[in-house]
Amino acid sequence: MLDVFESNLIRDGLLKKGDRLVLGVSGGPDSMAMLDMFLKIRERWHLGLFVVHVNHGLEGTLPVVMPSLSRLIAMIRELNFTGLITMSWTFRKMGHVL
Repeated sequence: MLDVFESNLIRDGLLKKGDRLVLGVSGGPDSMAMLDMFLKIRERWHLGLFVVHVNHGLEGTLPVVMPSLSRLIAMIRELNFTGLITMSWTFRKMGHVL
């Protein structure tokens, strides 16, 4: 799976050596898998990775626990945790409603 991930990044021109990326994670399995894959290619690509927690505002999420989980994972993996984005607020600010 990592080979397919990396091949797609190369094929689509989405990544260059030395890029600095901000990765939005919610604490859910999809974003944690994305974070894990970027961590696995970080050294080979000389990537600077930063983590921001994204609360997508969907029902059933744990707004207090998930930012803490994301922060903990970032700290454990020695990444920079840059803060919290609440999507419902962001979309309302932009004139969209979830």
